[in-house]
Amino acid sequence: MDYTEAQIADIKDREKKALDFLKAMNLTPAIQMYAVNVGNDTFAMKPVPYLQDLKYANPSPLKP
Repeated sequence: MDYTEAQIADIKDREKKALDFLKAMNLTPAIQMYAVNVGNDTFAMKPVPYLQDLKYANPSPLKP
């Protein structure tokens, strides 16, 4: 799909607002992968998106 310059600017503005909101709420987009049986003992990986809470997350021991 071809977007006009005004549409691109609008999309970028809304993306920035959404990211600023998530940052203020201490949330980040994340994905959990699940193996799902699609039949005949054949499995596929199903991605399940969610918002991960960072407010109460344990700090990484690798970060100073």
